[in-house]
Amino acid sequence: MTGDGLQACDELNLVILRRYEIQEHHQYRHYYAPAPHNRIVTAEKAEEEEEEEQKNITVTWERPILHARISVGARELDVINLHLKSRLPSDIKGQKLDQYTWKTASGWAEGFFIPPMKRVGQALEARMLIDKLFDVDKDAWIVVCGDFNAEFDEVKPSGGRLKIRATAGWQGVSCFPVR
Repeated sequence: MTGDGLQACDELNLVILRRYEIQEHHQYRHYYAPAPHNRIVTAEKAEEEEEEEQKNITVTWERPILHARISVGARELDVINLHLKSRLPSDIKGQKLDQYTWKTASGWAEGFFIPPMKRVGQALEARMLIDKLFDVDKDAWIVVCGDFNAEFDEVKPSGGRLKIRATAGWQGVSCFPVR
């Protein structure tokens, strides 16, 4: 959504197709988890006055979390749709010869360092939203779906509030609550 919350962005939008009525919907991007900061060490040097600004970056994630509350009979279902950052390396200024060729191994390694920070930050924000929903209703029905860009065994759910059952989906693994 755009800053006013009224329009979709030009790209990287998430959607939820539904059969039942959507009661409310929200998008969250750095609402629960502020963007972390990182100091880039391999970026090509710029003018002296721009160098510090170029090297100290805010690591933001590209896609927000889409949350919808849907009426299902007499119950409400919270659907959280994610598209977590892929494993592809992030660009580092001056470290690529072209779209596919890195200038240095150090630039490539630093490019690979940033995506997990984004992916885990998005996952943290989703977890914090889930905790908020359970704080309001300890028996909440919550479904988290989307493209996690991770293998099922990479991140183990914990915290005692949610049991999950996994099923092999069309692309990867889908998880949903079991009562």
